[in-house]
Amino acid sequence: MTKYPSVKGSLHRDKDTGYKYISKFEGDDASHFCPGFFQLHQAAGCPYNCSYCYLQMALPGGVYPRSYYTIYEMGKDVERWIKETPGPNSLNCGSLCDALAISSVYLFNIVPLFRRTNKNLSLTVLTKAGSKTPAALDILGAFGAEEPCRNVNYCWTLNSDATAARYEAGAPSPTERLELAKMFSDRGWPIRYRIDPMFPLDGWKEDYTKLIQVIAANGTLPKMITLGTLREGNGLAKLTENLPHPPFKEMRHFMEDKWDKGIKKRRMKKDIRTEMYKHLVSEIRKYLGDIPIGLCKEEHDVIEEVLGKTKVHVCNCQHTCFIRRLEAEKAKIAKATAAT
Repeated sequence: MTKYPSVKGSLHRDKDTGYKYISKFEGDDASHFCPGFFQLHQAAGCPYNCSYCYLQMALPGGVYPRSYYTIYEMGKDVERWIKETPGPNSLNCGSLCDALAISSVYLFNIVPLFRRTNKNLSLTVLTKAGSKTPAALDILGAFGAEEPCRNVNYCWTLNSDATAARYEAGAPSPTERLELAKMFSDRGWPIRYRIDPMFPLDGWKEDYTKLIQVIAANGTLPKMITLGTLREGNGLAKLTENLPHPPFKEMRHFMEDKWDKGIKKRRMKKDIRTEMYKHLVSEIRKYLGDIPIGLCKEEHDVIEEVLGKTKVHVCNCQHTCFIRRLEAEKAKIAKATAAT
């Protein structure tokens, strides 16, 4: 098993709040749906080294992983956040390092804090960890005998086998990720799935249909699924161009020519994104039923075309209450439709 360094402190300190391990992501652009969320800086760098990941250029030292051993101090930050933050809100870990890839010790302090609060505040643990990932098995064993916490969600980022093999070669396979998700689900923990970023490789429709079929066969019905497509940060294409499979170079014909205003990011062409979303939504409905679906950092008109008109959008970075609101709105619409 690979040993990764544990270092003191964090690379971050929020100037406004003084948080050392928590920051707020405000969303990309008003033209795209992103509710914003709080990020827990439990570690930095990631051993999975996915070729499309913004961590390739976002951190000093690149993707080389290091966890923080000052978990007591981190816990105090989270305790203060819970006290000061109005609900509904979510604290997400997994933005600067996969949440379960190198260490889960920090969760021993933090999960009990969410277990004790009555506020609409949740912790979302985002991971590509698999059934053989030691840190993930550690936390599962530690909390296995306890009642699951309704405020803690475990979310697995998934992809088609072809995409994972090509661009996520350092991560556990999608099969192993789903095996671990089932282990958590069987213990009663709320789980979510995120299929992001999707790639239109040859045969992508069949590949992503197979993924949904495997999810259904696995018997782990998630609370929601979030979909997303490839997004390119400015400079990331150049940084990754010499990789065995440079994602942005290989996908250049699918990318828009324009960059989003202000954030120096561009997306796949709208017609490609829409086609991929519609296909996945259709397959999810076919094999998994009417579970909530969200689109990550997507334009409002695309969301409306794919998911229909609704006052409530959901995504992985939100508190569970938004899922309940969406379900209530859908039930209201269905009742009104039946009455006519």
